[in-house]
Amino acid sequence: MKTLAVTRPLGEGDDTAEFIRQLGWQSLIFHTVELKPRNAEEIFSELRTVLSEGPVDYLAFMNPKGVSLLFDVLKTHPSTLPGALGHLHIVAVGPKTREALLSQGVQEVLMPEDYSSTGVAGLLSRVSLKGKRVILGRSAEASDVLAKALTAKGAVVRTLRLYDSSTPTDRNSVLRCLEGLRKNRFQGVLFTSAVSVSNLFKMAKGSMSPNDLVEHLTHSLVGAIGPATAKRLREFGIELHVTPARHLINEAIRALAEACETRRASGAALQAEVGPR
Repeated sequence: MKTLAVTRPLGEGDDTAEFIRQLGWQSLIFHTVELKPRNAEEIFSELRTVLSEGPVDYLAFMNPKGVSLLFDVLKTHPSTLPGALGHLHIVAVGPKTREALLSQGVQEVLMPEDYSSTGVAGLLSRVSLKGKRVILGRSAEASDVLAKALTAKGAVVRTLRLYDSSTPTDRNSVLRCLEGLRKNRFQGVLFTSAVSVSNLFKMAKGSMSPNDLVEHLTHSLVGAIGPATAKRLREFGIELHVTPARHLINEAIRALAEACETRRASGAALQAEVGPR
């Protein structure tokens, strides 16, 4: 039985499971992250504060969820819309975020070739950022790597916190994942965010020690959707096998499945060469 385990935020993952099924694999979707929208008035108050500091040159969205949250707020405060989105450049971290912006009527969207924070930093760094004001629409718990990279280029960076990222209270899917790891059921495990790695270790407490979790993961091929996730895996001592060229979940799944098939074929060939003992 060929099975991939993949992290997705709580309430998400049906489309991921269907994609894996179409590849001829079974899936276990486990949830180590819960994305909670912030209160609309809190978002508006924070936006108003940011806008009061001066004109904004770039507004970068790091997740499609953030797009819908901010535009819902703007629609309830229509007088804010011209000032907020008048002449600034809008950036999407990747295709799904870009699609979310297009669906809101935004016609011109910048998008990096590398769908990650690193890609956004590289895209904006093609022009002089000295004195430019950049708003990052993202999670309150997001890494500060992008903000630091842009600040180093002379930009004035502010984070607009659109949603909170927390550890789910429901551990059922994680417990199923841990049981699968114990029984060596997964050919591959894909982590789709850095926080999904950290939260797995938190949620495993009381059921599996950190050392045992790392040990069990060594029996599977481990994939990371992008460089920040890969870095977090290495910090926990987990060997990384797959990171896709473009940081898209379906490409990561496909790359991980192909790596697992290659490993399986190599093992079968070695067994045939050695022969029965």
